[in-house]
Amino acid sequence: MAGETIAQVHASSTLWEFLLRLPTTMEAQIWYALVLGGVLGMIGHYVRQRSASQIEGNPIDYFFRENAWRSIGAAVAMAIELFGEVGTGLFTTEAGQFVGWGIVILSGLKTGYLGDSVINKGKRPEWTERKREAMAVVEKT
Repeated sequence: MAGETIAQVHASSTLWEFLLRLPTTMEAQIWYALVLGGVLGMIGHYVRQRSASQIEGNPIDYFFRENAWRSIGAAVAMAIELFGEVGTGLFTTEAGQFVGWGIVILSGLKTGYLGDSVINKGKRPEWTERKREAMAVVEKT
């Protein structure tokens, strides 16, 4: 591992030293990478929905204006899941070896994408007569 673990920092410091050194621990670094991957996963879900014409609007509207509470719910669910992944030692082998940043980022991507797809579905675009007619033409051909 690249940094000290929480257990190593806790064993050799006072409370204030522990709190100051906590953000630099290996577990914290893994969590930061997971959150980065999770945010990218949530954005990836937005891109997939947008490209399939399931939603309309830009990412700011999707995440913050139209679906703010759902976005907050998805982010909180993602953060809780990521804390669980770090807390269970998912990214270290039995020998204590770190499994690699690629696996950490992919796990974050998966968690963010799934969290957003389950909780934050967004508003479906309304069917107008023009869209119905266009869809009917596509189905006939």
